[in-house]
Amino acid sequence: SLFFGCNEEAGMEDIGYYVKREESLPVFSLVTDGKFSACVGEKGHIIVRASRPVNGHYLLSFSAGDVPNSVPDKAEAHLAWPLEKVEKALQGRGIPFAAHPLREGVTCLTVQGRSAHAAFPEGSLHAQKQLACLLCGSGLLDAEEEQALQAVAAFLEDDYGTGLGIACQTPEFGKLTMISGITRWEENQFTVVFDIRYPVGFPTTWAQEKMESKLKSWGFSLESWRDSPGYYRDPSLPVLQEIKRIAERVWERELPFYVMGGGTYARMLPNAVPFGPGLPGAAGREMVGRAHQANEGIRLEELEKGIEIYVETLLALDRILN
Repeated sequence: SLFFGCNEEAGMEDIGYYVKREESLPVFSLVTDGKFSACVGEKGHIIVRASRPVNGHYLLSFSAGDVPNSVPDKAEAHLAWPLEKVEKALQGRGIPFAAHPLREGVTCLTVQGRSAHAAFPEGSLHAQKQLACLLCGSGLLDAEEEQALQAVAAFLEDDYGTGLGIACQTPEFGKLTMISGITRWEENQFTVVFDIRYPVGFPTTWAQEKMESKLKSWGFSLESWRDSPGYYRDPSLPVLQEIKRIAERVWERELPFYVMGGGTYARMLPNAVPFGPGLPGAAGREMVGRAHQANEGIRLEELEKGIEIYVETLLALDRILN
């Protein structure tokens, strides 16, 4: 059977509905949402929403990001100061910015970051952290506003959860990663949404308690905690060895098994693995964006060889599983 999902980036409720109601689930599934050869493990995935009340005077709004699972590449703030005062206060602070007047006495301030998928944040740059660092110590904020933005910078100390005290790593999965995909300051409420990808076996109950404590120290409360556990498949299974062999023969190169921080439908199905169609380190990949970046794309050669691999793999699975 072939299934097309339409909710993978927004909670996977479609596949959840299918799994709950289907009496006879597939004995093995391929999910075409990765690279070759097969992904034998996905990190667990937690979405955390935290907020605190604010009653500032000069920071009218602060916003960055629209989805939890992508590092924002732009952050914007509205300040109750005229343009001339804002520009004078921020010049020479080492962070590029753009500013223009919204109306009399109110300035719109923007800062650029560098986007990346939450599962692969290396090389990214949180725009909201940049904007927070630009404004803190500038003299443009009152004490409460300053503390709230200092919290943002502290939470995002690095991409590995250090700022909230939950950093960890394992030999199989590497480091836990943590980003903030959404930051909002509006209507006297400051909200931050975190996306955490953690190694299988990570103590999530301990992590929740640790985060609650750290958030509370900055005046934030933990509003919601949504956990999707990861998985690890045994790479020595004959079916996985066979599909790996097929991918390597078509591409004429070694394609090792891998684990990742990304979440796919494979975590919702029994005995499922992501398998292609991308190729790690493919020539020409620098011409297109990676997952969740601008100009996200894939080369035609990867699609063409992917089709060949899938045809051979489906025929092989018929032999092995029957």
